[in-house]
Amino acid sequence: MPSEMRLAADPLAARYMYALFVTPHWPTYKLTRHTISMLIKTRWRALCYCILLVISVHTKADADVIGTAYSPGSDRVLYTESYSADSATRVRVKYESAAGTLLAEKQLDFSRDRHAPDVIRKDYRFDSTLTINTEANTTTLQSQRNGEAAWDATLDVAEKLVIDAGFDFFVQDKWRDLMAGKEIKFKYLLPARKTAIKLKLKQSDCATAEQGVCFRIKARNWIIAAIMAPIDLEYEPGKRRLMRFSGLGQLPDSNEKQQEVDIRYRYPTKRSSQQTYSAQLSRSKQQRVTQFISEAEFMFDKSK
Repeated sequence: MPSEMRLAADPLAARYMYALFVTPHWPTYKLTRHTISMLIKTRWRALCYCILLVISVHTKADADVIGTAYSPGSDRVLYTESYSADSATRVRVKYESAAGTLLAEKQLDFSRDRHAPDVIRKDYRFDSTLTINTEANTTTLQSQRNGEAAWDATLDVAEKLVIDAGFDFFVQDKWRDLMAGKEIKFKYLLPARKTAIKLKLKQSDCATAEQGVCFRIKARNWIIAAIMAPIDLEYEPGKRRLMRFSGLGQLPDSNEKQQEVDIRYRYPTKRSSQQTYSAQLSRSKQQRVTQFISEAEFMFDKSK
């Protein structure tokens, strides 16, 4: 439902929008101090409501995929990652702490290669930005910190390169071969180390009791494999959706070190626009809006 239709469907929103945009302009009033105060206050109420309405629309409920990252072997939540599709080839990712603080955001562009997307990752904890672009067999990495260039690197990779969340498409595209027991070789980009590592992917036994299909990713070099823990993936068999990821995660810890994570994914059922809007305008939400407006009016009156 278009935003203007949603606003019109709610009496409170409609009344405040009317006060903000339709109420006769200032010159038509007898400009007493009381009249000016009331007009400012009415428009202030309208503005407060509209701001809250806009904020409430962009919530985690709009995400297509939500992953909760746990510390391995425990129920301690490290962060959550929410994936939302902007288009058929562009995806936004938000990383939030267990308390709901926005840690980082990422944009993925799969238009050139679904296995090796272009990446822009902004980490607000360190005021850093990582950009990854791939053309043909050349991958360019650029890092900025505090708005200034920190480092850059260029990799020429002849072998198949997989980047970031492109591994999920890679698994799906190799599904038939994997289910036939074949071992798939590829290279995976490690941005923090400015290099790509040779890996192999094969079906494995599931470590959990879930009825899924599992795969294991290991380093091809036996020396690296001895010191680098494998990555375990668990998929839903029918829809081929990733349900669990166990291994080194994409988001570094507070010391900018790669961290081991156990991420469990869920896929929220998409509700209609009307259902989503009705839920947002529940009684509790309207009470919070009213409370916010009352506090704002108190601050306005106090400042006069």
